[in-house]
Amino acid sequence: MQLRRMELESQSAVYFNFLETASGLQTIRAFGWQAAMSEDNAACLDDAQRPVYLMLCLRRWLNVVLDMLVAGIAVGTVWLAVAGAASSQPSTRWRPSGGQVGVALNIILVTNTTLLRLVQMWTNLEVSLGAVARLREAAQETPQEEATLKMVGESQLAVQSEERDQAARLPPDWPSAGAVRLTNLTASHK
Repeated sequence: MQLRRMELESQSAVYFNFLETASGLQTIRAFGWQAAMSEDNAACLDDAQRPVYLMLCLRRWLNVVLDMLVAGIAVGTVWLAVAGAASSQPSTRWRPSGGQVGVALNIILVTNTTLLRLVQMWTNLEVSLGAVARLREAAQETPQEEATLKMVGESQLAVQSEERDQAARLPPDWPSAGAVRLTNLTASHK
């Protein structure tokens, strides 16, 4: 969950950097800062990818650990089958058939696949719950318009809206006069 929060924070920095670059593109070109801004954007993007890579590495590591656990169980199953077949005591001898060993190994493989999917779904659930928690946090911290409207009485609200409407109306002869004067204006471009 913390990795997802770090990922979102680093992505917001990338978005902010790109928006800032796009809005100041004329200034960047005018002063010749293209190379510096390109390096800054690339560094910001690299920093934003670190949590993503870390999360992928953790998921892969968990998959490797589960695969190793299942491989150990499979080796143990095969060892028991071979030990049972090689037993020299005829009265207590348990002889598993090839079909029984095959079914046991198949069940182990299906269990491995199920465990891997369970881990993937669990991490997706954790990411989704983190998103819900962030939305809840934002909803609680953001002031709501309904709360401020309830504080103002209904009569005051009606009077205020009438006053706003009257203030927003322009006279019918507006603009009656106007002029633009430029004095001592110089402009240049290189």
